[in-house]
Amino acid sequence: MSIERFPDIEVYVKGITTDALLAWLQDTLQATLTPAGKGHWRGEGQGEGGAVVPCMIMEKAADGFTSLSMDSDATPWPRDIDCARALHAALGGEVRCSPGGWLPGEEPECYIRLINGEESTLLWQ
Repeated sequence: MSIERFPDIEVYVKGITTDALLAWLQDTLQATLTPAGKGHWRGEGQGEGGAVVPCMIMEKAADGFTSLSMDSDATPWPRDIDCARALHAALGGEVRCSPGGWLPGEEPECYIRLINGEESTLLWQ
C-alpha cells in the first residue's frame, strides 16, 4: 500500500531564518528563489523525475510564522507531514502543517506541531 501524495506541500515555520530555508531548499531540491516583494521569495526546484517544483516563501504569513509552499506533487515528500519532519530534523525551530488534504476555503480543524523533536496536534485559529 502506498502513501497518498498530496498535490502540493505547505508548512509553516517559526524560529528558522529565511536564509536557512533558502539553503535547505537549495540542498533538497536544488531550488533557487529570488525576492518577489517584501518578505516574499519565488523560484523553482527540481523534483522527482526532473519535474519542476514551484516554490514560495512568505514571511509573516500567520502569527509570526513563515509559510513555505511547493506547488507540485513531485517533491521528495508525499505529504505535508513528511516535509515538516524532514525540515524540523534538519533545521529545528517550530514547524506546523495540516494533518491531511483540504479544499481551498476550508480551514483544517487542527494542525500538527513539531517542536523540540516532538509532535503534537493543536487547534490553530
